[in-house]
Amino acid sequence: ALYNAAADLLVSPSMQENLPGTIIEAFACGTPAAAFNIGGTGEIIDDKVNGCLVKPFDVGELAGAIAWVLSDGVRASKLGAAAREKFEREFTARKMCLEYMRLYEEILNLQAR
Repeated sequence: ALYNAAADLLVSPSMQENLPGTIIEAFACGTPAAAFNIGGTGEIIDDKVNGCLVKPFDVGELAGAIAWVLSDGVRASKLGAAAREKFEREFTARKMCLEYMRLYEEILNLQAR
């Protein structure tokens, strides 16, 4: 958490991801992220809102996204604030527990029919 909080940007060059915990952890610290738009990454990062999503495996575009974020401190701060807001809205332990409860209730209701 200390490294994420100290960072200006998390870069996730993963070639395969389901739901990348590293990005969620960065968002918890108010750190925006840049990543390939693969797997569940697009469910976390809202492009140009709390980070950057780029075409899978396009390292040039990823480098451009890194430069775009880091070239403007005000922009980076706004992206970081939006990242933290998204974490609070969707990824806290309480929120995830509530979502699991909702899912279990939905499954039980389907089985009761």
